[in-house]
Amino acid sequence: MLKILFFLPLLAFSDQNLDLKYLQSKLSSKVITVDDPVYKKKKTFEGFLLTDIMKLLNLKNKEEEIEFHCLDGYKPVIDLDLIEKGQPYLVYRDVEFKDWEEFEVGKSKKTPGPFYLIWPSKIEEANWPYQVIGIYQVDFSKKYSKTFPQNLKKNSEEIKRGFHVFRKHCLKCHSINLEGGELGPELNIPKNITEYRSQKYLKEFILDSNSFRLKSPMPPFKDILTNQEIGEVLSYISWMKRSKFADPAAH
Repeated sequence: MLKILFFLPLLAFSDQNLDLKYLQSKLSSKVITVDDPVYKKKKTFEGFLLTDIMKLLNLKNKEEEIEFHCLDGYKPVIDLDLIEKGQPYLVYRDVEFKDWEEFEVGKSKKTPGPFYLIWPSKIEEANWPYQVIGIYQVDFSKKYSKTFPQNLKKNSEEIKRGFHVFRKHCLKCHSINLEGGELGPELNIPKNITEYRSQKYLKEFILDSNSFRLKSPMPPFKDILTNQEIGEVLSYISWMKRSKFADPAAH
């Protein structure tokens, strides 16, 4: 069952609603400068150490993970070991601007408020979710049970690897059986994307989306995933057309 850690700008934990002023009264904030990959330059923000917020909320279950909900439907999941290793900050203020500085996303401009997760040290697998409105403690295997490939054969290691690559890089934006992010399209119901797009087209689009659509909201993966990994992801997605759990008419 999904346990709400907090929901911002109000902070909900159990029967409590905690706002920013409450956090400021309980926790020490810090001004921190980072090499920001969203702005592509050095930026200075003020915010709270995420592990301090987790201690305030008495978070102890390391079997679960932390899921961030953002205004645009982006839903990255970050495990607790990575949070403890990287010590990210949940920031609420751009020190250099009266309000947040804008940055370009595709054909539009955005700001990262109300809250933005930043990492003081460079960690390759770290996500930098912005416009954060909620943070939840989740048991991934239960919440995302409909994304797991079912009835695999013994020789289906490729599909298993594809699932893990999809979970790390794709599930934050896309959903399978309506489980996952909402920034990108659903990929399995009512029709699996491999039922109406060729493997060749999908591979080329994943490698370089901008060669199809300028300023595509989907980033190119040519410098992130290998050809083999993309093939494994497509094998996983294709396998999932056998497992269409949700009723699209009900949503």
